[in-house]
Amino acid sequence: MSNQELSASVSEELHWDPKLGGDTIAASAAEGVVTLRGTVGSFHEKRQAKKAAERVKGVLEVKNLLNVRLMTEQTREDAEIRADVLRALALDTQVPDSVDAKVSYG
Repeated sequence: MSNQELSASVSEELHWDPKLGGDTIAASAAEGVVTLRGTVGSFHEKRQAKKAAERVKGVLEVKNLLNVRLMTEQTREDAEIRADVLRALALDTQVPDSVDAKVSYG
């Protein structure tokens, strides 16, 4: 399979995966190594894109260079996230009180 055919197959898989907005992801291939570029709305979507590319016959490796840009309504301040994490840790009796959380850039 040529590099162009492999790129097209991966792009098609990304487009048809219901968990992805595949139109924002570009795929290129060289000797079975597929590189994904573009921007997605979540870390979950980034992982799903890699899994989708790995499903394509002929893919030997996936370089996932996708950027994650959270949508404005989904972003939260670091302090708010840290507070939620600390509350969840406090509810778990197996987690020592000395455990802390640090959040940077969401």
